[in-house]
Amino acid sequence: MPSMPLLGLRCQRLAAVRVDAHIGGKADMEKTMQTRNKIMDDISQLMTNAMGVAHGAREEAETAMKGLIDRWLADRDFVTREEFDAVRAMAQKAREENEALKARLDAMDASKTS
Repeated sequence: MPSMPLLGLRCQRLAAVRVDAHIGGKADMEKTMQTRNKIMDDISQLMTNAMGVAHGAREEAETAMKGLIDRWLADRDFVTREEFDAVRAMAQKAREENEALKARLDAMDASKTS
């Protein structure tokens, strides 16, 4: 279905051909131009439709690829960033506690020897 601006343009061209035919102008040339423009309009519409199909295919391929990658990552038991950050924070806290306990043991050892 042609869009409204294209339809309006076709009506203007057709009106110009009719006026020229009545005046005795170049009606045959205008009809030939109109036929060529119709062919170009049809090719343009075909290309527009093809681009729409290609866009839809691209979106479908992206969705399929994302699903494939998500399944592959889930099978690999990778951790999320949040889980990694939580474990890192726990390790840092354990390291700090170990340092505090070591300092306390060193202090106890020092008091025993003195």
